Amino acid sequence: MSAPNPEPIIDSAALNREKARLRLVGVIALTVGILAAGLVYWLGTRTENAGVDQYRDAVTRSESRQMQLLYGSSGGIVADTLGGLKRPGNQALLILAVGGIVAAGCFYLGRPFPEEDGSQE
Repeated sequence: MSAPNPEPIIDSAALNREKARLRLVGVIALTVGILAAGLVYWLGTRTENAGVDQYRDAVTRSESRQMQLLYGSSGGIVADTLGGLKRPGNQALLILAVGGIVAAGCFYLGRPFPEEDGSQE
């Protein structure tokens, strides 16, 4: 004799509440991502002392040169990539991308079920 296989009872109202909650989390993630990216960009691009900018550029050039001397062209590529990630515009784009991916995942998982009209062909 085989044991009865109990089928889980799906409460569609509870499932729809969870899907609505996921959509809300998606909206919050997208909003926080946009606000954080804007804040990072704004704080990063405020004008500072011109001497500090020149000093920062000189340090970046010397670090890049040292990296290329020690590790060759691949070290230069890595140094350029890491230097690019320090720029506020690139940081803001990265924050937007991550926030958008999280929001898209929430919207995808929280999409409503298709309506059944009851007509079978």
